[in-house]
Amino acid sequence: MIMVQRSESKAWIVLIVAIISTSGVVSVALMVFGIPLANKLAEKYFPSVGTPGIVLNFEGTFDGADGERGHGYGLSFVSGHTGQAVMFNTEASLDFLTEHEINPHEGSIEFWLKPLWNGDDNQDYVFFEVGDSWFNRFRIAKDRANNFRFLVWSSNTEYDAACNVNSWVANDWHQVRATWQRDSIYLDLDGVLCDTQTSVVMPDSLSSRFYVGSSARQDMRAQSVIDEFAIYSQP
Repeated sequence: MIMVQRSESKAWIVLIVAIISTSGVVSVALMVFGIPLANKLAEKYFPSVGTPGIVLNFEGTFDGADGERGHGYGLSFVSGHTGQAVMFNTEASLDFLTEHEINPHEGSIEFWLKPLWNGDDNQDYVFFEVGDSWFNRFRIAKDRANNFRFLVWSSNTEYDAACNVNSWVANDWHQVRATWQRDSIYLDLDGVLCDTQTSVVMPDSLSSRFYVGSSARQDMRAQSVIDEFAIYSQP
């Protein structure tokens, strides 16, 4: 009995030292106490930041990096910003199940975009949308006033962060990042914050599927090449 008590005491000392150093906590906890406690300690000492809900690398597949199945048509692979990318023409779209992939209260969307159009063409294009009614939606788009926009609809109000892209030239790559958290939304283009909207009320809920490269109703398309698309559950 005494030997067992001494052994347990040593185990606790080893675990405490590991927690203090933080570098070995998970492996030590796993060896001494098993998987459940190791998982709890991992969550406490190594919290996930910016965990991806879905990552689309578009390297020979339209599916997500974790096996999320994409339903698409009219799509083709072309040379991308890194490796391959997908061409979204006037007929193409790609959609996924929303559940577990998008947090309506906070998160971010990032992708590389190579438009097939000039920024001053006075046309509408949609690159991402989730929402099958007017309200409770997210959309990333360019409008006919040549503004690149990140739009959010609560259950009764529309909000947006936007900036003009008149100077964009067809076939140039641009980095897009849209972020939402608490009561604010942000739009970054090419690594620069271009606009912010505050006092935003986020959607109460989201529709069951989201769309990359087109609007949810399929009436507006990206007409662009999209690469390295990712949705993060935290900003």
